Amino acid sequence: MSLTRFHKETAENLGLFNASTHENDVLRAQEKVRDKWVAAKDYRAVVTAILGNWTSGNCIDFMLPVSEALLAAGEHELHHQLWARTIKRQADDAFRNYSHIRKDKRTFEEIVDIDSSHFDEFNHFAYESRDVATSFLLKRLVCSLELWRQSLRSRRLETGEIDRIERDVRALKKPSIHVIARPQ
Repeated sequence: MSLTRFHKETAENLGLFNASTHENDVLRAQEKVRDKWVAAKDYRAVVTAILGNWTSGNCIDFMLPVSEALLAAGEHELHHQLWARTIKRQADDAFRNYSHIRKDKRTFEEIVDIDSSHFDEFNHFAYESRDVATSFLLKRLVCSLELWRQSLRSRRLETGEIDRIERDVRALKKPSIHVIARPQ
């Protein structure tokens, strides 16, 4: 229900913008809905919408204001769910791509040193270069883990799970990530 409501309200807000591209219009409309729901403290709905819309885990910039609001409101379980599901999706993508280059026996450092600055995660042809795709996805995953860690440290909360996940990633071992059930 929250996902359907999110799409409906996003569509309603599309008429409010006259930006030059449809993509910018959609993002601005989504941000408007996100901010409205956060202000209304409709946290479960916004977390459900994020997890339903950004299934590859590419939602970090969009979810940062939600992450902060969840911590400020003491919604630690929802905060964990938002981050854990996002990190799990990113890890799944990274290790799915890594499986194609694993036989090369490169270290984590060697893989992330590959230039992936021009990688376009939304272009399926970009994934033909598994080295570049894996480099991009691993770098994004480590960056996301650091953002999650910083959000918890800012509230003096435990970061052991994040540390463990990052150790596994750097060892090129797919991490086990505990994900709490979906919000209702």
